[in-house]
Amino acid sequence: MSAIGYMMLSLGVSGLSSNTLAEGVSSGIFFLINHGIFKAALFLCAGIVIHVSGSIYMTDMKMSRRNMRLTWIFMWVAALSLIGFPPLSGFWSKDAVLLSCWEAGQYGLFAVGLISVIVTALYVVRLMGLIFSAKQAEEPNTKHEREASSLMLAPLGILTALTIAIGLAGPWVEEFLSDVFTRYFQDSLGLIAANGGLANSGSSVLVLDVLVAVASSAMILIGMVPAYRLFISHKSNPETILSSHSSLRAIHKFLWNRWYMEAFYNKVFLGPGLLLKDLAVRYVENPLDRLLNVEVPAFFAGVNKGLRKIQTGILSVNLLYFILLFVAILLALRALGVL
Repeated sequence: MSAIGYMMLSLGVSGLSSNTLAEGVSSGIFFLINHGIFKAALFLCAGIVIHVSGSIYMTDMKMSRRNMRLTWIFMWVAALSLIGFPPLSGFWSKDAVLLSCWEAGQYGLFAVGLISVIVTALYVVRLMGLIFSAKQAEEPNTKHEREASSLMLAPLGILTALTIAIGLAGPWVEEFLSDVFTRYFQDSLGLIAANGGLANSGSSVLVLDVLVAVASSAMILIGMVPAYRLFISHKSNPETILSSHSSLRAIHKFLWNRWYMEAFYNKVFLGPGLLLKDLAVRYVENPLDRLLNVEVPAFFAGVNKGLRKIQTGILSVNLLYFILLFVAILLALRALGVL
């Protein structure tokens, strides 16, 4: 969801200024391409570890990276690209989005996007730590772990190679997409779309690119270092840290209860609905049920009973009914002026 948020962020800032129109759209498309590649690799890796471990819960996996070294390597490459670790593909597209925010003058959004890098780095390293570096249970793990087949690893290898290749060619790919969208907006749509907010100052662009790259890399380290200590090297214990800080326990409780959104929904919407349930059943549901399932069938049953009385089965009587109906039709047509 955070990656989709980055794409929407770049598209949002692209409409705020002609200087960021092409840059914002191209960075969003670049992020979409990269995200599609490394996230597909992560999904394939997830399928492998779920199949091998027999569980969908990371806390139950406790995989051995020695027995599944290729899966471990491929998953780490895709995960680092998701974080935006240089020089993988996610690094260039993530920084392009941040740069678009800065050039659009949206410094608050730039700060939010930058800080979110810390969260991404933390939960990605936690993900890898819980799957491949978790402390083993007291009882020995009896799972027979083995690497996936070559047929399953081949797509992973291709996606990982693409992630690395796009990362190595990142600046050129980014420049190509920016030029394409600049020409499209100007030539096809007739819009004013400058190629970069600082297009007239090459040195300023270079300095800003470097500063954004340094800032985002610093955010990655801020998120990865504590996550590595907590979930991979196990030099720190999350339970111990939580138990010693009441503020962290409060935050953990808030997040564990899903921001209390379900409790709010139950109290504000579901609770009053349940209080009105008996009234709704008594004055709405039961009357409708009686009307549709009792009264309406009873009405048609009465009509049927009345019609049965006039149906004698005598031919002469039936002919009389037919003549009367025919005369009634002729009179109606005469009254309407048809005849």
